[in-house]
Amino acid sequence: MKEICIPFNRMNEAERAEVEVRLSESAQIQRYRLESVDMRELNQTKTSALDRVERLQHFINSYSGNWELIQILDTIEGADYIHLLYRERI
Repeated sequence: MKEICIPFNRMNEAERAEVEVRLSESAQIQRYRLESVDMRELNQTKTSALDRVERLQHFINSYSGNWELIQILDTIEGADYIHLLYRERI
C-alpha cells in the first residue's frame, strides 16, 4: 500500500475529518475518516488504563461495518481524545 501524509492546520482535538482520494488513472475513490474518541470523562476520574482501553474497544466495535480501522494514532498520556483512522470498505 502506498502512503501519503496530509498535515491538517488548526484542527481541533475533538473534530472529525473526512478525506476523499481519487486515483487519476481509474474511477476508484478511496474515503478516509479520522474520528475522535472522547476520553475527558475518564481523565477527570481515577480510572485505570483498562477503563480507557474498554472505552476505545466499545467505540471501535460499535462503529459502522462499512468502515475498517486502519490506524490508532499516537497520543500523549492523559490526552482528552484518542484519534482513529478508518478507511471505507470497497
